[in-house]
Amino acid sequence: MSMLAPPDQSTRVDAVRPGSWSISWRGLHFSEEDLTGQHLSVLSLIVGSDDFSALDIDPRNGHQRLMMMIAAFVVVQAAASATDGSAEAMGGIVAGVMEDVASAPVEEILGSITFG
Repeated sequence: MSMLAPPDQSTRVDAVRPGSWSISWRGLHFSEEDLTGQHLSVLSLIVGSDDFSALDIDPRNGHQRLMMMIAAFVVVQAAASATDGSAEAMGGIVAGVMEDVASAPVEEILGSITFG
């Protein structure tokens, strides 16, 4: 497995405000401004805590945070179009998205974020 350097911010073409971020994941596009309480709820499920110190949501602070943010956005989008809103079905969506993001190639994960 090769070790990859973090994305080179100087080569990015950004359509976001300075100091912000956006994520492009498999045809979906999300930005910091798109975050809602639903995303915070999903992140607390992923982390297992709603403690402010345990829930650093800035995806610029590490690959695990980036993966959690990707998952939170995708889960909320998938849940919005789900026909079964039961807790069991929602748990399946969260687990499936987490597995999907975790099994993605590192190049895809690190290449998904754009810095402003």
